[in-house]
Amino acid sequence: MCFAAMAQKKQFQTGTKLEYAIYPNGGFLNASLILDRFSTDTISLTWRVDYRSGRRAMVKNSLENGKLGYWNPPFDGEDIIIDEDKVMLCISRNSFQELKKNLRMEFDDQAFIVKEKSILYKLNNQIVNAVYAETNNSMTRLWILDDDFFPLILKLEGNPFNVDVELIEIH
Repeated sequence: MCFAAMAQKKQFQTGTKLEYAIYPNGGFLNASLILDRFSTDTISLTWRVDYRSGRRAMVKNSLENGKLGYWNPPFDGEDIIIDEDKVMLCISRNSFQELKKNLRMEFDDQAFIVKEKSILYKLNNQIVNAVYAETNNSMTRLWILDDDFFPLILKLEGNPFNVDVELIEIH
């Protein structure tokens, strides 16, 4: 196991901060997400975009089985639980296992096929292990953190829901 893989296994815990660049409909937002709760059955995030903030949570069924991305815009003061068939900025654990085992998965009603099983992905100040997949037509490209417990979307390009994302930093 390489050093990057060993380091990433311990990096997520309550209080971890994720810095994302979000590109909705060709625009740009900087978003900070803090893991308020990080457990087997719940991941809760406080988000901040400019002067706005709110909270979103995913429960066990979302984390285990969600097949759709949650791409709704943030609203100041919101405190919501995401629908159980959706995940936010990650892939469900079962979908990720399917991707690694069968080299394909369904996400957001698209078939993704693994192009690279194990790549080193560079964030701002660290390197992590990732899986790279894309759709058959190569229009949508997806880099996923190689972490069975929290397969975080590192980068998504060509999202048909017009929200591309890129993780800039984890701290």
